[in-house]
Amino acid sequence: TRCSGRKLARQGVIRILKLRDTCGGVVLSPNATKIVSPADREFALKGGVGCVDCSWKELDKVPWSKMRMGAPRLLPFLVAANNVNYGRPMKLNCAEAVAAALFIMGFEVQARSVMSHFSYGPEFFEVNKDVLAGYQSCQSEAEVRVFQDAFLAAAEAEAHDRTDTAAAAADTSEDMQPLNQKRSRKRHDWQESSEDDVDESSNHEELSEGEQTDSAEGSDEESITADAEPALGDRTAAPEEDSPAAAGEGEVAVPPATRNATAGE
Repeated sequence: TRCSGRKLARQGVIRILKLRDTCGGVVLSPNATKIVSPADREFALKGGVGCVDCSWKELDKVPWSKMRMGAPRLLPFLVAANNVNYGRPMKLNCAEAVAAALFIMGFEVQARSVMSHFSYGPEFFEVNKDVLAGYQSCQSEAEVRVFQDAFLAAAEAEAHDRTDTAAAAADTSEDMQPLNQKRSRKRHDWQESSEDDVDESSNHEELSEGEQTDSAEGSDEESITADAEPALGDRTAAPEEDSPAAAGEGEVAVPPATRNATAGE
């Protein structure tokens, strides 16, 4: 079950009392009128520390009149760290309540031993580090109340400051340019010079391409001339059409000039 008190009972840390059994020590009860303080240490040494195991939603169903308590006490302001009510003030479970009372009365070792049975035990002491140390440094219930009120006032003032800072930041952001609006960027001298260099380099590349085109055309003319020269030479050295050596039987003789032209095509 989720009952932390019964888990501690199974571990042998605490024992469960019947309804009419008497607990002569400090008993944490929502019906108490006094806050636990270091001044209650003697009660704890004589009768131990206990708590009423009940649901926060069913306090009206608890038979308070049948319970016998030595020194009923309330807890000062604390924040829960258990898995059910994490971060909620004054919503501690049984284990957290007993550990807090032990810590405030000066039994820090015993308090940490109780919470060692729960995964959120270290978190409970970390979340309430400042208030637990403050309560433990007090001498009486009155000092605990004074410290509690001062802590809550400081926390409230800090919360207001954070709210005002957030509101001021929101007002300042109204004058800012929207993030989705295109912004013009200032050009630097080195950027402009680099662009000029790019333009010049592109012109050089165009000129180089033009020169390459001219050279390519010149090479084509040379190749055409070179192809034509052997044709003229062949025409000069070719035998006459009527010569029997120019064509064999059953073949048609093709003049060399015509053969070269066909091959060129």
